[in-house]
Amino acid sequence: MDEYIDLFLQRMRSGFPEVYVMHSKGEAVTVRYNWAGRNDRLEDYQPVDAGQLRLSPRILQNMTATRNNDTYNVYMFQMTISVAHELGHFLTGFLSGTGRPVTPDEVGVPGAAGEAGYFWESLALGGIVDFFADQSDPNNVEQPGVPYIFDDAQDDARGRKVSMTWINDFVSGRRGKIPRIRRRRYANFDLSLLIYAMPARESASTTRQDLRLVTREMSWLRDQEFRRTQRANRPSGPVTGGASASSASRDRSAGPSQVSRYYY
Repeated sequence: MDEYIDLFLQRMRSGFPEVYVMHSKGEAVTVRYNWAGRNDRLEDYQPVDAGQLRLSPRILQNMTATRNNDTYNVYMFQMTISVAHELGHFLTGFLSGTGRPVTPDEVGVPGAAGEAGYFWESLALGGIVDFFADQSDPNNVEQPGVPYIFDDAQDDARGRKVSMTWINDFVSGRRGKIPRIRRRRYANFDLSLLIYAMPARESASTTRQDLRLVTREMSWLRDQEFRRTQRANRPSGPVTGGASASSASRDRSAGPSQVSRYYY
């Protein structure tokens, strides 16, 4: 398997898939294609034929506009792990050759079985990172949000704020020690690949469902704001012509095959 992972990474570095800056429900989304024909081999893989990566325009705009170093670093951390998460879905498509593989339930976390991106987060970060709006301004869609790392993807999973010091170190390329519990859990794994997000010492343990009593996930707030804007700008009269419903969500003008599925 190692040689195929190396091959996948080589292909990604030499020919990254097309990137679209456009709205999606999350920070990033993968649209996968059926890239392999009957006689194709893994060595024939080309990322541009395997799908597209979509990134949130609001996050990128706010990240480039901010003059606050901590805010910029939170955005950078957010988009770095989001892109890495999506590459997990590209890896699944690389191995299967199709846009609709059934990812094994074991490749996931509690609350998100069969989810390659969350599996990577759990392995590399030590949990699942979600960004909640600052409780002092819970409706501000222009903020990066407060990152929390949870044990898994379930609503009642315990979590704590991610240390801002750790985020600054992460963005600058500095790394701390991997805790012993992680070393025991992955005794046979290459520890140089682990990142392990560190919770803030002063942060109290909480859950997603408790946080939603006072605030919401930033991805949800951004999506709601986008929908409000769309409704406000919608023409009042009847709309004629345009793309059919079956193809309206596909932005790639020409691909090797029909779009199969979206992965967040």
